[in-house]
Amino acid sequence: LFGSLCFPDLNLTQMPNCTGGIVVIVDPFPVQHLVHGARSRGKEVIAIQIRESDPDVPENLYLAIIRHSGGLDARSVGETAQKILEASKKQEIVACLCGHDSEIPLQDALACALQLPGNAPETSACRSDKWSEIEQLRSAGLRATKQAKVMDLADVKVALDHFTPFPEQVVVKPSNSGGTDGVTVCLTPEAAVAAIGKLLGTVNGVGLVTDCVVIQEFLQGEEYVVDSISFEGEHKLVGLWRYDKRPLHGVQFAYFGARLLSSGDENVKKVVEYYLSVLDALGVMHGASHGEVKLTPSGPCLVEMGARCHGSRGSWIPLVQEGYGYDQVSAYLDAALQPEKFTELPCWPDFPPSNLSKHFMLLYLQYHTDGVFEKLCPSAWERIRKMESYFSELIVVERGCEVKKTIDILNSPGFIGLVHEDETVLMADYQSIHDMMSKLFEIH
Repeated sequence: LFGSLCFPDLNLTQMPNCTGGIVVIVDPFPVQHLVHGARSRGKEVIAIQIRESDPDVPENLYLAIIRHSGGLDARSVGETAQKILEASKKQEIVACLCGHDSEIPLQDALACALQLPGNAPETSACRSDKWSEIEQLRSAGLRATKQAKVMDLADVKVALDHFTPFPEQVVVKPSNSGGTDGVTVCLTPEAAVAAIGKLLGTVNGVGLVTDCVVIQEFLQGEEYVVDSISFEGEHKLVGLWRYDKRPLHGVQFAYFGARLLSSGDENVKKVVEYYLSVLDALGVMHGASHGEVKLTPSGPCLVEMGARCHGSRGSWIPLVQEGYGYDQVSAYLDAALQPEKFTELPCWPDFPPSNLSKHFMLLYLQYHTDGVFEKLCPSAWERIRKMESYFSELIVVERGCEVKKTIDILNSPGFIGLVHEDETVLMADYQSIHDMMSKLFEIH
C-alpha cells in the first residue's frame, strides 16, 4: 500500500514528559470515548481531522486539531507528523490510536512516522479493506468466503463468472464501508449488476468514495462478534457477542440486537479459536480489533474485520463493564498507555468468563417512517424505563433532524441496554420494545 515509508526530516527529539504525555487519535469524531478515556488518564490529545464534514467538537478537549488533507504517501504523512510534533511542543507523544475504520491506514502510517507501536503500514489494507482481508485469509490457509471484486462496470461480467452457476443468493457490498452500509442480498445476476451500479462511484456511509464493490457468497449461520485488544502480537478478548439481524425495510441484515456472551458455549469456542488465527493472519500486532464471524455448517468464516473498537457509538460499554468488569475502550488505552495493565488481563480461554451471573442484550432502535424527528413519545418511554431489565440508553437523534427508515446501523436513532438475572424476563422486555418500535418516536 505504501511501499517503503521513510521520514528522514522528522525531528523526534522530545523533552521528558511533565504533564502525562500526548495521545494522537486519528478521526475521534463524533464519538469521544477514546478522548475522554485518554484525558482521564492524564494525557492530552491531538486529534487528526480527515473530513471537512466532521462535527464541531469542544476545542478544549484537544491540545490541537490537525487536518490531514493529503494522501497516504510518505510526503503527506510526513507533513502531518511534523505538524503533530510542532503542536506537541516537545512533550512526549506516547500513542497513536484510531477511532474509525476508514482511517486505519493513516493511523498505521503516522505511528510508523512517529516511531510509536503500531501495525505495519505495508499490510494496512488487510485490516481495513474487505476484499484484501479475505484474500489474505485465503493465502494463510484459513476458511475464507468466495468472492470477486468490481472496480468498473465493465468488469461485472467477469466477476459474476466466479459464481457460475449462480447460487441462490450472493452479497454485494462496498469494500471500504461498514455497519451494513450498502450491503445487498441479490437473488439473480441482474439484481447483482443493479446493486453494483448503485454503489460504484458514490460516497458511502463512512465518507469515502466507493471505488471497489465486492461480490461474496452468502454465508449461512449465526453471526458472532469478537472484540479484542493486541499488544506486541498477544491478543486478549474483551467482548463476545451474537447478533440478531433480520430483514427490515427491504434489506436483509438490519440490526435488531446483540447478545453479550460467556465463553462457555461450544460454538463460541470454535469462533474464538478461528478468530485468533485471523488476527495473526491479518498482521494485527497492536490495538483494537472488531471482527464479525459467521458460524457456517463448514465452520467459522470471517464476514469482515476492522482494526478499531466496536462501534455503535459506545452504547455497549455499560453492558460490558457490568458483565465482564472492563470494556474494550479501557483495555485499548491500558495497552497503549500502561502495558503492565494489559499484562494483567486474563487470556483466552480463562477470559471472558465461562458463565455470566446475568443476561445482557443491546437493542438497536429503528425508525419505521421517514420525516422530521420531533421528540420521544413520553408514554412509551416511561413504560420502557420501568421495565425490569432496563439498564441504559443512548439516543443519538435531535429535534429537527430529517430521518429515514432504518436500514443499517448508520441511521439507527439509538440503543437500549437490557440486563437481568432471568433470561425470560430479559427476552420478554426485548420483544416488547421491538413490538412498540413504531410508537417510540414522534416523526412528522
